[in-house]
Amino acid sequence: MTSLVYMQVGFWEKLASDTSREGIRTMLNISDALGNSDVITDASEEQIQKDTFLMVLIKQGNYQRCDSNYINKKVGDLNSSSSTVDLCATYMLDKIQADCEALESKYGVVILCASALSDRRYLFDGDGFSLDKAKRYPQKYVSFQK
Repeated sequence: MTSLVYMQVGFWEKLASDTSREGIRTMLNISDALGNSDVITDASEEQIQKDTFLMVLIKQGNYQRCDSNYINKKVGDLNSSSSTVDLCATYMLDKIQADCEALESKYGVVILCASALSDRRYLFDGDGFSLDKAKRYPQKYVSFQK
């Protein structure tokens, strides 16, 4: 099954604005993830054409354009959704980190914001990670420790 990614254009713009070494490495990691996913984005055709990296990435993969409110509506609909596709999707949102973390905790989905990606590099390692029941973890992982 190909993974589904909902990506807001503001997420990409923030990601692309970090031209530091770590920022470029993070952008490459995200690009690899997007290259193996079906992407739904609110980026306009003009925005895609203007950003060469995004244009190549999107043109080589499967993507759909949506209107600017569609992704926020999808996130809002998670409250009553029984769609395994949407519940297993990755959301790349143009929101502050605290809002993304609150949504992750509320719905149990993976939500990324550009400002917090450096703290979550393990998501792009391609390896699973295990949790030790005896160790204390941040609140968002508590439900995994049963």
